[in-house]
Amino acid sequence: MYSYNGKILEVELGESATFSTLELVEEDLARYIGGLGLAELLLARRMDWGLEAFDPRSVVAVMVGPLTGTAVPGCSRYVVAGKSPLGHWGEAHAAGFFASELKAAGYDGILVSGSAPRPVYLYVHDGEAEVRDASRLWGLDTYETEAAIREELGDPKVRVIGIGPAGENLSHMAAVIGDEGRAAARSGMGALLGSKNLKAVAVRGRGKVSLQDEEAFRRVAKEILEKVKANPTSGLLKQHGTPVNVMICAYFGDIPIKNWRLGDWPEGIPGLNAEAYQTVLTRNWHCRACPVGCGRKVANTLGKPSGLADVTGPEYECLAALGTMCMVGDIRTVVAANDLCNRLGMDAISAGTTIAFAMECFEKGILKEEDAEGLDLSWGNGDALAPLLNKMAYREGRLGSLLADGTRAAAEKLGGGSESFAVHCKGLELPMHDPKAFSGWALAYGTTNRGACHLSATTYNVERGMTLPDIGLTQPLDRFASEGKAAMVRTYHAFSAVLESLVACKFMVYAGLTLTDFQKALVPATGKEWTIEELMECGQRIYHLGRLINHACGLTGEDDRMPQRIVSEPYREGNAADFVPDHQTMLEEYYRLQKWDERGIPTEERIRELGLQEFSWMAEKARG
Repeated sequence: MYSYNGKILEVELGESATFSTLELVEEDLARYIGGLGLAELLLARRMDWGLEAFDPRSVVAVMVGPLTGTAVPGCSRYVVAGKSPLGHWGEAHAAGFFASELKAAGYDGILVSGSAPRPVYLYVHDGEAEVRDASRLWGLDTYETEAAIREELGDPKVRVIGIGPAGENLSHMAAVIGDEGRAAARSGMGALLGSKNLKAVAVRGRGKVSLQDEEAFRRVAKEILEKVKANPTSGLLKQHGTPVNVMICAYFGDIPIKNWRLGDWPEGIPGLNAEAYQTVLTRNWHCRACPVGCGRKVANTLGKPSGLADVTGPEYECLAALGTMCMVGDIRTVVAANDLCNRLGMDAISAGTTIAFAMECFEKGILKEEDAEGLDLSWGNGDALAPLLNKMAYREGRLGSLLADGTRAAAEKLGGGSESFAVHCKGLELPMHDPKAFSGWALAYGTTNRGACHLSATTYNVERGMTLPDIGLTQPLDRFASEGKAAMVRTYHAFSAVLESLVACKFMVYAGLTLTDFQKALVPATGKEWTIEELMECGQRIYHLGRLINHACGLTGEDDRMPQRIVSEPYREGNAADFVPDHQTMLEEYYRLQKWDERGIPTEERIRELGLQEFSWMAEKARG
C-alpha cells in the first residue's frame, strides 16, 4: 500500500543492542490504519500484559501514520504507547517535526524492548539504526539533551524526542518531549523510556512519501489547506492560540478551579487569559505543514534560567493546571512553571493537579508544616510551584517521593480522607475541562482507555453547537442533559481513534475539517478506496482493542467511575452552578450501545462484529 514505508524498526536493548525489521501486512494496515491502531495491534501481539510496566520485557511503541510527512495540514503527529506505570494501556501524542522525520528515515514506527545496562540514545537515519552512549546526557533536561545530540551528530536538522529528570527517576507523570517543549505528556510514557535507560530517540531522513496518485492527492491537499486557512477558528487560534480558551471555558464554568471546588474565579481569570498572555508572547510557532501556528513562544522572566525570551509557552491545559487549579493568577509564574515542566519532562496537567491536591491536603491539615519541608503550600502561592516540581521530578525528600506518581498514589499513602479529593480516573488526573459544565465529559473521561482524557472524545464540541454530519453527529446537545450523550461519546471515541491512527491533529476539526476531508486525502495517498463507514468501523475496532488490553491488565467496569467530587459536589457559583452529571445513567446506556455486559466487558457478539477474535482471550480473562 502506498503512503506507508511498510516497515517497523524493532530494537532490543541489552548489553549490546540488536535490530530487526518488521514488514507490515497490508491487511493489518487496512484494519488498523497506523499510529494508535498499529501501536495497539503490535503491542497486543507482543506484550504479556501481566508484566509490570517497568519490566525489561515490556515494549514501547513510537508510531506515525499514512498521512505523516505529506502536505495535509495537521498530520505531523506521533504516538508513544505501551503499558502505563498507572497499570493499564498508556498512550501520549505530540506534534512538531519528529514524526515526519521518522517517516523520511524509512520507518512507520519503532518498537523498543529490553533495557540497556547504561544510558543510551537511539539514532535512526535513512533506513539504518544505532544505539549510542548517553551517559553524559543523563541528568540533562530535555532542551539540553536535544542540543547535545545535535551537536554530537553534527546535524542541526536531526529531530529528537527524549526524557528529562522525571523520566530518569521513573515518575508516573513523566513525559516525552521534542522540539523544545512539544510534549507527549500523558500516562507516564517518559518513565517507560527511563526504565529502559533510553534517554532519547534521534531521527534524520531524506526519503519522500510515495503516493498512489500524486496529482489527485496534491489537488485534495490544496483544497484542505485553503479550507483550513479560510476558517474563522484558524484565525482565532493563529491570533491567540489555545489561551483563548481561558475566557471561553471560564464563561461556561468549564475551567477547573481550586482542585475542582469553585465554579468561578473572576479576580484570578484575567491574569491568565489571552490578553494577559500578550504581555509575555514573543511569536507564533508552527508544526510542520500547518498554516495555523497555534503554538506560542514566550519570554520567561521568572524561571531558572531566567530572562529567556523564546521558550515554549503554556497551552490552555497548563494555564488551568498550574494556574486556576492552584489559585495562581499570574501569567509570568505559570510561564516559568510550564517551562520547568517541559525541561524536567513532566506532564503539566498531572503535575499541576497533584500540586493542587497537595495544597488542599495542606489546607485540611493532612499535610503538616513539617511534611511540607519548608514550603508554604497555601493556595495561590506561586513561589511554591518550581521547588515542588523539582522535588517531584527528582523524587527529592519525603514530599517529592509522595507526589512523584500523582494524586492516586499520594492519596493511597496519605489517607486521612484525601482519597475523596484525589481527582483522577484510572489513575490519570482529569484534564482541564469540567463535567459539571458539559456532562458528556464525565462519560468520555470514564470510558477512555488511557484514563481521563479530553482528546479521546472532545464531546463539548457538540454540546457547544458543532455538528459533524458525515459521522452521524447532526444535532447539538444540551450540555447539562444526559439524553443522547452515550451515542455521541460512542461515535466520538471511534472518530478520535481514526484521527489518532492517521495521526492527525484534532484542532483541524475545529478549523472545519471533517472525516470526509481526511478520507478524500487518504484514498489517493494509499490507493485504497476507504469509505467513511470503513474508517469508523476501524475506529470502533481500535477503541475496542484498547478496551480489551485494559481487561488483560485487570481493569473492570469499576474503573470507568468518576470521582465523587465530580458527580456529587455541585458548585454554588458560576454558569454551571447546582449541577452534577448523571454519570451512572449515561454509563449504563453506553454499555448497552457498545454491546458490553453489565461489567463493561465487550460481548462475544461485539468481538466477532469487529473482527477481534484474535484477542477474545482478553475478554474471557476479565469474565473469569
